Amino acid sequence: GCAEQTLSSVLPNVVLQKLQGFDAFRIVEKKQLDDMVTTGLTRLYTFQHGDGGFGYWQESTRSFPSLSAYTLHALSLIRDNGYAVDDGVIARTRQYLDSALRTSDPRQEIDAALRAQILFVLAETGGADVSLLTNLDEQRASLPLFAKAQLAMAFDRMKSKAKAREILTEILKSAKVDGRGTHFEEEDQPRFASLMNTNDRTSALVLQAM
Repeated sequence: GCAEQTLSSVLPNVVLQKLQGFDAFRIVEKKQLDDMVTTGLTRLYTFQHGDGGFGYWQESTRSFPSLSAYTLHALSLIRDNGYAVDDGVIARTRQYLDSALRTSDPRQEIDAALRAQILFVLAETGGADVSLLTNLDEQRASLPLFAKAQLAMAFDRMKSKAKAREILTEILKSAKVDGRGTHFEEEDQPRFASLMNTNDRTSALVLQAM
């Protein structure tokens, strides 16, 4: 599989490892889980390019900011759950994403929604430039709900808690309540397919922000 498929096969094993303490989830031996995570990480590293970003295939000639942000976030989650992750890979990916936010290369054009994802991941994994967060906040009206949720979490991580609460309060005004509960929907959900977004993902990110 490609880098995204490799990563998406590793993450469930990490989650399952966390749940192994519950009887209902003791379905795989710890060594087997550890081996699958280690094997997946080893393969994932082969998709990193010299610029620090990740391509979808080992033969890819360019790096993709969205994939690189997803990869960095996942590597951080894997590391936080007790697995050994190459710190150099993480550092190079952060450098690539920071550079991607500042590039004028039209081939690396980053729209506001993707910018929110990158800043969120950078804030989660070591810190983001607050001035870039502030600049994006000025475009907040144009952001989809999931990007607003990521922006709020980035501000919160960077100790701007009042701004984070302000954004979250705005998001919650879009809540939709029906007989099954509360959820969130994007006004133009198909537009964000390239970021692998669905309305369920939007609801999950809003819940995470709360």
